[in-house]
Amino acid sequence: MPPTPSWYDGRDSVARFFAQVFGTELGRGLWLVPTAANGQPALAVYEKQATGFHAVAIQVLAIRGGPIAEIAGFADPALFGWFALTARGRPA
Repeated sequence: MPPTPSWYDGRDSVARFFAQVFGTELGRGLWLVPTAANGQPALAVYEKQATGFHAVAIQVLAIRGGPIAEIAGFADPALFGWFALTARGRPA
């Protein structure tokens, strides 16, 4: 996914990635909002900035046979309107 192409294979690899992201200051500055895209679960990702939380990306989760099989990321804040989400927000 531009600008940081990456590939994680297997549950352990993905778990290490999430631990590295959400176990750091970067992760503490993210707010994830559940949504859906094309009938699949998705997450809207907001990043904390000086003026509040700003839209960053939509992450679509492909579920096959129970677990997450794939995550497709779309780093385009303009997409948030298609999901009836605001470009800026804050956790309740």
